[in-house]
Amino acid sequence: MTNPPPAQPESPIAASSSQRLVLRTPAIRLLIIAVGLGLWANALFIKQPLGLSAPLFALTALLVLFGLAAWGDITPAWRNVWLAAPLLFFAVMVAVRASAFVIFLNLCAALLLTGLLAHLFTGGSIFTLSVTDYVAQGLTAGFEIGLIRPIQALELSWREGQISKGLPPRLVAILRGVGLAIPVLFVFTFLLTSADVAFNQSVLDVLKALSLDNAAEVVLRLFFAAVVAWACLGGLAYAFRTDKLLEAAIPTSGTLNIKLGFTETAIILGGVNLLFAAFVGVQFRYFFGGQSNITVAGFTYSEYARRGFGELVVVAVFALGLALLLQILTPRRQAFARWGFNGLAFVLVALTSIILASAFQRLVLYEEAYGFTELRTYPHVFMIWLGALLGAFVITVLIDRPRLFVFGTLMAGLGFVATLNLLNTDAFVARQNISRYRQTGKLDAPYLATLSDDAIPELLPLLDTAGPAERDILGSALHFRLDELDALQATASWQGWNWARSRAHQLLAAHRPALELYVPQRYGGMIPGD
Repeated sequence: MTNPPPAQPESPIAASSSQRLVLRTPAIRLLIIAVGLGLWANALFIKQPLGLSAPLFALTALLVLFGLAAWGDITPAWRNVWLAAPLLFFAVMVAVRASAFVIFLNLCAALLLTGLLAHLFTGGSIFTLSVTDYVAQGLTAGFEIGLIRPIQALELSWREGQISKGLPPRLVAILRGVGLAIPVLFVFTFLLTSADVAFNQSVLDVLKALSLDNAAEVVLRLFFAAVVAWACLGGLAYAFRTDKLLEAAIPTSGTLNIKLGFTETAIILGGVNLLFAAFVGVQFRYFFGGQSNITVAGFTYSEYARRGFGELVVVAVFALGLALLLQILTPRRQAFARWGFNGLAFVLVALTSIILASAFQRLVLYEEAYGFTELRTYPHVFMIWLGALLGAFVITVLIDRPRLFVFGTLMAGLGFVATLNLLNTDAFVARQNISRYRQTGKLDAPYLATLSDDAIPELLPLLDTAGPAERDILGSALHFRLDELDALQATASWQGWNWARSRAHQLLAAHRPALELYVPQRYGGMIPGD
């Protein structure tokens, strides 16, 4: 009897797929819906500015997620479902604000919340995730969603199609046949159109009738739809996973094997507190003491305000990180260790708060000297939320729950982005500079001309109240902006509708006769005082 040939080693991905992936819903169902989402994203986003398309796609994705759960009789972890609310908020703000940086932050926040919702959709709790969980599991989940899960879902959907699971056998055969035929037909069509001019013209006529005569655009649309479908397939497969390998592979204790005694921790915190106390002493003399003390030391007010702002913010962030790390690494079983650590930590928080207040005041002085800008407003808001985070750290120390600080950090980050949206930063910057102009007569019109459409309602009245030089600059910039919005209005469809752009266009169009008296001109970004 002959021995059977040795079995070929299974590829890592195939082995991973067969051993790890068990879905709560048929994979072929996820595949079809993911392709639909890819096509929907293609219709919403391609050749359109970001706007109404973002909340529509986010809402569609959430409806698909919860609809699939209901279809498959899957119970979501309701304690984590609230993540969908801020996700929708940030997606909606993409269609409300026009500031590029705020839109970028909104997209980042929405993607972060999407990942968290997928990770915790069927189990777990966001309140128990530690720093190591966010880092390690976040990286692992990103790798799973971006690479492993889509491949596994494709393999499972193929197997399900072979055994006619989840769909009628004939429909499965048709879908599989169409999927295989499309790339084959694409290759042969390309070869035949290259070989015969008449056939090439016929194909172009058909494509033109279908508005697909632009080959580069067709490729772009197919690629974009495929990327979105791939990501959606991975995300859905990850959300509906039942395997526990990911959770088992990564410890969720949030603690490290390294431990420090209270003595070492007390020396570290005590030394930092002494250094911070010395710095705060200098601050009270030269900064909080008034302008006379600063000028005696040889500094101008604006020079002193400008120096060290970034460094002070970094110091505050590092101090908070150090305190959190020592809280995790230091066992405090004895009463004297608990009280000693709490006391040293509270002193550190108090001194850090004073340093943060110093940085905040420096920025205020800098703005008084040179005016408000976007890049000076963002740190203002950031420092307020950093101060709130210091308060959250004090609470976690009192109740000895360091894990909750991680959740507090997430909430502070989302709160920072939400505040920028609610504040409407560009409009706020314009208002502050206009107020300063009325008090001092100083106005950096070239900088104001670079603000986004969010600021248009604040800038238009300046055409009647500003000086001649400022009116010329703003009139030229607003005329150029009106021409841009006219062109965008003529090409963009409803998917790219944005509230700030629409409002700005209406206001500018109402002032068209006055704006057409100025020569349209684009102004680049300039930061006053820099």
